Amino acid sequence: FEARDFPEFPTDGGQASWTYDKIDIREDAFNGPDVAEFADPELELFATEIREGLRARLAAETPVDSWEASTLSVVKTVVDKANSVA
Repeated sequence: FEARDFPEFPTDGGQASWTYDKIDIREDAFNGPDVAEFADPELELFATEIREGLRARLAAETPVDSWEASTLSVVKTVVDKANSVA
């Protein structure tokens, strides 16, 4: 991830960009006292649209071998769970 792609990065040109190799999220990042108050209806709607698109695409897939069939089955199982929108 390029730092300059984030809105918090200064746009005055005075700072050179740097990159993240990966981003680690704390284990308790979503368990804080304000977690119950977090809601983003637009994000949830977008995630639901993505999930429904994935479900439709996966339903249309025809596996060619046992490995692909097994992989497709696992992915379908994950996407079909109600919490997959999260």
